[in-house]
Amino acid sequence: MKFASCLILFVLIGALVVQSVSDAAEHLRSQEIEPISPDELEEIQKGMLQMRELLQQVPHLPPEEAIPRLGLAVYKTSHNRIYKVPERAELHEQLEQALITIPGHAEYYRNKINFAQENLDRAIELSATSGTNQTGNLKSVLRSAQNDSFMILQELPSPETVRVLGEMLFDERGVIKKENASENSDAFLMQTPTSQLAASLLEKMLEDPPPVELPGTYFSDLEPWRNWYTQIKEGRRTYRFKGDPQEYNLRGLAREALNPDILRGARRPSYQNNAANSENGSRPASKAPAITALVLVVLIGGGYWIYRRKTVA
Repeated sequence: MKFASCLILFVLIGALVVQSVSDAAEHLRSQEIEPISPDELEEIQKGMLQMRELLQQVPHLPPEEAIPRLGLAVYKTSHNRIYKVPERAELHEQLEQALITIPGHAEYYRNKINFAQENLDRAIELSATSGTNQTGNLKSVLRSAQNDSFMILQELPSPETVRVLGEMLFDERGVIKKENASENSDAFLMQTPTSQLAASLLEKMLEDPPPVELPGTYFSDLEPWRNWYTQIKEGRRTYRFKGDPQEYNLRGLAREALNPDILRGARRPSYQNNAANSENGSRPASKAPAITALVLVVLIGGGYWIYRRKTVA
């Protein structure tokens, strides 16, 4: 009897130790924060204070000033490379929500790209009529506008962002067709059409993207994406952002999942069912219970083996 009590106590203590170690290790992995010096920490805190002050100022700023300032702050707090502190994630979410609530937050970056594209198009036309190259660095300006804009748009999961990117799928400017690639292979390989960049970004942001040829490249077939967006626009399809179980349409939250390619009875489960089966819709289940169970089996087996040896002796 005494041996059995000791064995049970030993097993319980072992289980608690393993659980604590597993939870601590999982917490450290989730933080992924690198050690920082006191000077660096001071600079980080100063920068984050400025961003919190910006959040207070946003309601009083015109959209054309609030959007780019918030956009830059959203990008800077989207990873640990700059603000290497645990509270970065919470501040990032606050900045993101503040930006998404401003009407025109995605259109601002679309207009930025369009302005650079139109300047380049005019220079190309002028070059054709004058016989001299008038484009200068306008191609680089366009690429910079595209990179800066898409870099921030990928942090803004909103119906307006999906609408802006969906309309970009039909933008044929800057596209060099495959059949013309042999005539100017360098231009074909170096092209950066906005339509292809929009498709690549949608693929990164959304669950269940349409299957396309060579996804994520400048050579993928846009027709599946265009058909997908047409169905979204017509109200026949809904979509989900990665890490978010909620269904959306272009107006906002959707009451049910819609997919014209799937029979109504076989459609994916609703947000409520997804939420009931997942803590937050994206986090994988902890491995700690499985580790604890394995250790319990080992401890009980070892205890029983020791007990049998003493009994036999």
